[in-house]
Amino acid sequence: MFNDPLEVPLIICKDSFSNGSGVADFYLGYYANYDTTNISVTLTVSESQPVFYSIEIPGLGYSDKGVIASNDNNVVINLPNNVMVSSIDDQNKGVYIMTNSSTMTVFGQNDRFDSSDTFLALPASYLQCSEECVYYGISVARSVTERDSDRHQSSILIVGIENSTVMNLTVTQSVKVRVSDTTYDLTPGTQHTFVINWLQTILIRSFEDLTGTKIATDKPASVFSGHQCAIMKQGDGSCDHIVEQIPPTTLWSKVFYIAPLATRKLFTIKVLTTNTSTIIDIYCNNSKTSYSLNAGGIVLKKYIHQEYCSIHSNKKIFVAQFSHGPGDDSTRGDVMMTMIPAVSQYTNQFSTSTIRNPHRSRYNHYVNIIVLAQYYQPDMIYLISGGVNKSLDTQGWVPVKVNNVTEAYATKVTVSEGVVEVIHTNASALMTTIVYGFTTEVGYGHPGGLCLCKVMVNIEQSSYETRENNSVVTLTLTLSQVSFESFEVVLTTMDITATDVEDYNGTRITVVVPAGVLTKLFTIDIIDNDVVECDEVFSVTIESVTTCGVTTGDVISGNVTIMDDDEAVLSLNQTEYSVSEDDGQLLVGVTLSRVTSQDVTVLVTITDGTTTGNIVNPMTT
Repeated sequence: MFNDPLEVPLIICKDSFSNGSGVADFYLGYYANYDTTNISVTLTVSESQPVFYSIEIPGLGYSDKGVIASNDNNVVINLPNNVMVSSIDDQNKGVYIMTNSSTMTVFGQNDRFDSSDTFLALPASYLQCSEECVYYGISVARSVTERDSDRHQSSILIVGIENSTVMNLTVTQSVKVRVSDTTYDLTPGTQHTFVINWLQTILIRSFEDLTGTKIATDKPASVFSGHQCAIMKQGDGSCDHIVEQIPPTTLWSKVFYIAPLATRKLFTIKVLTTNTSTIIDIYCNNSKTSYSLNAGGIVLKKYIHQEYCSIHSNKKIFVAQFSHGPGDDSTRGDVMMTMIPAVSQYTNQFSTSTIRNPHRSRYNHYVNIIVLAQYYQPDMIYLISGGVNKSLDTQGWVPVKVNNVTEAYATKVTVSEGVVEVIHTNASALMTTIVYGFTTEVGYGHPGGLCLCKVMVNIEQSSYETRENNSVVTLTLTLSQVSFESFEVVLTTMDITATDVEDYNGTRITVVVPAGVLTKLFTIDIIDNDVVECDEVFSVTIESVTTCGVTTGDVISGNVTIMDDDEAVLSLNQTEYSVSEDDGQLLVGVTLSRVTSQDVTVLVTITDGTTTGNIVNPMTT
């Protein structure tokens, strides 16, 4: 088990970071589908060298390991079907995956001929939280079809990542959970506390909607949420499995764009909040609807197929998109659910996958692509699928507008089963993808990837100089990529030869870095005095940053040299002196025009005038 905060992107990012270990690990879980299914995991990479992986399910005594060859880019691994958590008694079915790839994408798949879904797995390194980790369940309303059957239940599955993890559950429905050897009855709105361990699985399920159920842990956990076999219209006899891995609220964000789904007449979005006084503005076809919600609040809204939407919030939210089944969409294919990536998780290229080797044949597979307006360069966007590499310059793109201003462009493209790559050749471009598909009685969907590359903050230079009379010294913070949220950087100063308060005003400095910038200037006051002194030095160091997803880079400290601008003029007190020969010595006074910070030694040269002889022990001070 690896607990170090690795900087491992889910897909290739502009700035892929590694702590040198080259290790990524994932913790997966599969809750019950409608009935017996095939459980698998797809590992997708885009590296020019072999990639090693290992899979362990200790609770089943299962292990596997292998190599993805450099001339391949994915492998589908079938897992034991009994890894599926079918009841609250199944408590040791967590799946542990480790790889030496820093760019691997992992997809879980729960496939049955009439009920399937896929999900994007999140690396454990990005589930780390500075304090409490908070997750919320998401699902749909109860199904009236076979409502007394345990095959139609809203589901949340929690997988332990570390031993002795304290977990606080606040459910939205009355449920039973089993932890270790004890079964508990949980009441809605009441916090219940448990301790779970590595790869322990805790299942929460209900015939009612579990959306808004809160899971808070003192250590990271993997949380999977959705529905055993869901519908979107009451009375519709056709249901489908839906699941996504839910990120902690630290990875939620504020701006999202949504495109309608190919071949669908309807789609529904669901928005979850984590903070009080959350203001959400939803623009669809340039028409605005606003909501004000508190923590755990939910927005559920249905749209027709031609609506392109954007969601702006003043605080972090989570957004999911649902398709509808044949009951109210009058087309083949059932419900699917996908998490919508936030703009802060966009990047310029994706290596993703459709559902693989499904029971049901004749799927139609699609990818939705959304690119920010400033990077709308369709002749630079390429799609690779089914062995064909094509430019999307002739693809139909639709503007996504807010207050008549185009913020993004979106398109829907048909793809082949298997690996799908989407590449913008502008390395700075920001876009996202959603992969999904439908066939008779089945639908699936998942994000094509999330760029969770950390924003690295550095001090631009390791040394700065300023003259004392400049009053301030200006330093620069640089970011490896833009952050889509403002954050604070706390810096501290330390005396080297300069002295705080006497030579500069420092100690502790807080700099607010706004969203969307790559550099931020800040100043430190320099104190100008009349004292003649040598150049003096102090240091400035980044102490901390306040936002998850932002971290310090390689250059976190810089020295500032204050160059003195004062001069002291030395002069004799008198132009002429007289002394009696019997006095034995002559006292000569000198004067400095300014005070100095150090003792001054004066070298005196005596030249014969009308006197001759030797000067014995000339004294200088």
